[in-house]
Amino acid sequence: MKVRILILTSILFSTGLLSAAPTPSPLDYTYGYWAGTWRRDPGLPDPALLCIESGYYGFQWDIKNPSKIRFGFLDDKAGYLQAGGTGLERLRNLPEGKLEAEVKIAGRAYKITHQPQMRA
Repeated sequence: MKVRILILTSILFSTGLLSAAPTPSPLDYTYGYWAGTWRRDPGLPDPALLCIESGYYGFQWDIKNPSKIRFGFLDDKAGYLQAGGTGLERLRNLPEGKLEAEVKIAGRAYKITHQPQMRA
């Protein structure tokens, strides 16, 4: 009898633990892409933009002008599949910002300012 009660208690306890496990939100995703490739808006010229989207935030970085960014909260509650079909539309209205960055090599600081022009 004690063994049956112990087994039943174990089953009920483990079932309770499994059902208490957190379930992921449909907004728990993140992905990145280069605009101008598979998600390019056909009406825009080819921008050199690195884009990162999640269910909560968006980030867009203009590689040709590295201090120019867009970053902010995305309040459209779009799930992964819905967000994937919007192209660059979700990021278009993000607030503009300015990115300042530098790299230090052997004590010398190199500040990111612009993309160098390639010489022919």
